[in-house]
Amino acid sequence: MDFASSNIFIRKAKKEVDDAELEDYCDKLSVCSDELNRSFDSDEDEEEVKDQKDLNDGLQMIDQRSSKLSNEAHTFGAGSWNAMDANIDTAVPKMAARNMAAPKKKSGGFFKGLMGIFSKKKNEAELDIECCMDAGSPMMNSKPKRAAKVAKSRVNRQGRKFQNEVDTNVISLSLKVLKEDAELAAGDPIFCEKCNAVFNVNSKLDEKEKKLEQILEVDEEDKEEDMVPNEREEVKIELGEGEELWNCEFCNHKNIIFIEKEEIPKKDAINYIIDNEELDENKKHSGEASVIFCIDISGSMCVTKAVDGKFKIKGDKYDELQELMKYSDGSDQFAFNDRNMTYVSRLQCVQAAIEAQLIDMKVEKSQKKVGLVSFNGEVNIVGDGSQPSQTISGDKLTNYEYLIENGQNVAKTHMSQGIEESSDQLNEKLFALEETGPTALGPAVASSIAMAGECGNGSQVFICTDGLANVGVGCLEEQKDNTNAEQDVATFYEQLADYAASKGVTVNIISIKGEECDLETLRPLYDKTNGNVDIIEPDELKNNFANMMKQEVIATRVVVKVKLHKALEFRNEDEKDLSNEKTILTRDVGNVTEDSEITFEYRVKDQKDLEKLDNFDISKIDQIPFQTIIEYTKLDGMKCIRTITKVQKVTDDAAQMKKDVNIEVLAVNAAQQASKLATRGQFREAQAYSMNQKRYLKSHLKDDTDKKMYSNWRGQMNGLYSDMHMQNNCEEMCEMQAESEGSSAMHELKRKKGFFSKLGDQMTTNVQKKKKFTKKSLW
Repeated sequence: MDFASSNIFIRKAKKEVDDAELEDYCDKLSVCSDELNRSFDSDEDEEEVKDQKDLNDGLQMIDQRSSKLSNEAHTFGAGSWNAMDANIDTAVPKMAARNMAAPKKKSGGFFKGLMGIFSKKKNEAELDIECCMDAGSPMMNSKPKRAAKVAKSRVNRQGRKFQNEVDTNVISLSLKVLKEDAELAAGDPIFCEKCNAVFNVNSKLDEKEKKLEQILEVDEEDKEEDMVPNEREEVKIELGEGEELWNCEFCNHKNIIFIEKEEIPKKDAINYIIDNEELDENKKHSGEASVIFCIDISGSMCVTKAVDGKFKIKGDKYDELQELMKYSDGSDQFAFNDRNMTYVSRLQCVQAAIEAQLIDMKVEKSQKKVGLVSFNGEVNIVGDGSQPSQTISGDKLTNYEYLIENGQNVAKTHMSQGIEESSDQLNEKLFALEETGPTALGPAVASSIAMAGECGNGSQVFICTDGLANVGVGCLEEQKDNTNAEQDVATFYEQLADYAASKGVTVNIISIKGEECDLETLRPLYDKTNGNVDIIEPDELKNNFANMMKQEVIATRVVVKVKLHKALEFRNEDEKDLSNEKTILTRDVGNVTEDSEITFEYRVKDQKDLEKLDNFDISKIDQIPFQTIIEYTKLDGMKCIRTITKVQKVTDDAAQMKKDVNIEVLAVNAAQQASKLATRGQFREAQAYSMNQKRYLKSHLKDDTDKKMYSNWRGQMNGLYSDMHMQNNCEEMCEMQAESEGSSAMHELKRKKGFFSKLGDQMTTNVQKKKKFTKKSLW
């Protein structure tokens, strides 16, 4: 565990603290919604100068265009208003709109959609759209109350203020520790009866007279009438042979435990073996997992990209077409200055990328088993190439149970050879693939996951596709106009993701740039298995595959529990993940690699909650323990529990805190927390959180190393920030349009993660990447 500071900052009772210190380290930082319209990748002092220039330019442009827009407005009737709005091409900076009232016109002109600008800042286009109504508009004249409501709603949105607790109360946990050796415990973990903390190296056995504090029960009625607190008495107890008294350092509960001297932990990190699962011979392997490439060969995969130079590539069909070209050299098919170009199809790029990985694994003498599954209107299971391919078509493509059972069976016959034996035959079948037909993505993914699940823990599935699934189970096109179909599709991918996670399979998805694959619906596949998702150019596939395959799984079915002292509680976490009065956080992480890292935020409980704690005085506390309990399965099937316990000192010296700030931990946490908010559809909140964290980080930079990390973090966050800004503006525009039209149907379309039901693929990818943001991402 890493902490954002070497000490925990706590305002102790009867201790005066300077107001400035509270603002910097304990209180909430706030940001107005108007400030969120600024570019994230530029400093605020630069923005202030730009804002003033935008304001001046905007005022001048409005003066020049207001008369023309007013005249145009009179040429449209109320029913044609949207057409006029769509043709307005005025580019007025957002800052001008925010600092002025709508211009008054004697003719009663209308400014619906007053503002709309693409403000280019460091190659990032940022669109801001605001609605503003004049009293002379047809809509205002016909429905003045509704128009007034819309205007008020707009003002309320602009004036919103977002507050965040921004401090160093952050924990970072690198799951690389699961690959590292830890002290092996002689027995089973001993849990506190009250708070579920595990007995650890910091736990103390009571060497004094063995006493238990017992609370005498008082009836609620008597307690209300007499207003007396619960009385206590100390009861002497006799401990049996081998029994010890453990006063839990997390909750002060006294536990009677059985523990031998050699079982007492001696280090911070302890490993417990829970179950040495018996694995059948087919699942045992020497630490190497299988890889299944699930490749789209639908008709759209023949789309080509021009590459400078003339060269021959593997998989080219040119020689096969020579017979058709015997009466011409084909020169009439070239565009002007297009003769020194080679056109490479998407499938050829995929084939080349997979071939490169097969070669690398063979050179490394890997023992991995590699399989291939292709899909168009059917699913073609090649496996390791040692057996004839199996084709799945017709009604079988809609039968989930059949696809899973068949995949499990095929794994036994079509995944029998390691890559050293199978590389040549697999390569031959890889380049025999041809593009044609629709896209049976769902059935192919189900078959691939079922096969990988039978080949051992830590297996991976790599899906490469360039379009929507439109055949078989998981068909994405059916959900466009059918709510029930949408629910069925979502259930399918959730069910398939749960199956993959239970089998220790990681699912990675690679989409071709320029095409929409509805990655938001596919999210459970890579989210629950802790896989990767990316959108790339076809000619970048080779490097992308290589980078993803470097991230080998080190443990599966990972569940992390973080335990806090009873005086603390978690913040910015889902309620369903919290227990024991918000002192225990449980996260189902899935499969992890050496790069996997997760962060948490905590805070000291409110004074009124602290006063309710039995036998506790925060002013007397000089250190506080933290503990993580990680349940996981090793690649050989062994189930274990890793406990890590650390103690942090408590301080009320804010100046000292500033010296100890760990920028790495704070930056990683900021990215992950913003991603979490965006996933919930809270885009403005995610923007505000990012902006407040940016200010805090900037104010705590100590040296050139910190400045470099901060700069890299800010640059990487800019893409997600811009995406969230655009999405939020689109949602607010649609909401205001619905309000102005009095349409309840528009509101019914709103989904948890965006007004348009689905987030775009680019934003979905950005959100997932920030969720997996690590310290390594800063360099």
